[in-house]
Amino acid sequence: MAGRRSSLRVATGELRGRRLKVPNGVRPTTDRVRAAMFDALQQEPPARVLDLFAGSGSLGIEAYSRGSEFILFVERSRSAAKVIKENLESLEIDTQADILIRDVFRADLRGAGPFGLVFADPPYADNPWAGVFEGITVSGVLARDARIIVEVSSRQGVPEAPGGWVCWKTRRHGDSEFAIFVRE
Repeated sequence: MAGRRSSLRVATGELRGRRLKVPNGVRPTTDRVRAAMFDALQQEPPARVLDLFAGSGSLGIEAYSRGSEFILFVERSRSAAKVIKENLESLEIDTQADILIRDVFRADLRGAGPFGLVFADPPYADNPWAGVFEGITVSGVLARDARIIVEVSSRQGVPEAPGGWVCWKTRRHGDSEFAIFVRE
């Protein structure tokens, strides 16, 4: 993907089929995996969604397309955040979202919730799971019945959930694997 921008499409919902730009160097979650994530949830996404390591914004945008009302994207790369903004504007949903240009581990999320669904899809080379769970749990931004979906390389396997979280479901699709975590 280096050297050129690719695109993907919104997989389901109101915005189905609409194109999304992908920032250079970003590995986007495929349409098939995004659709599988939402199918595995077995419910419509909640009103407020948090998309960590947002990349192109495709996970949060998919949630909006399926009925969420507000998405907060957290992305440390200014160039990726610019692409997310362009995607939101082209879909005319930029007023239903906010972009926080910060490292996920330095983002102050207090007062931003409550979020009922969190996506965490960091670069496969990273392994930040304990910090992700701790950071969002301590920040107090999660709804009582929140779910966290993490995506990893199927070669890495699903991370251990820190205290208070259990793995509810896992699914594998090619090189990607995702897990849905719920509170004990």
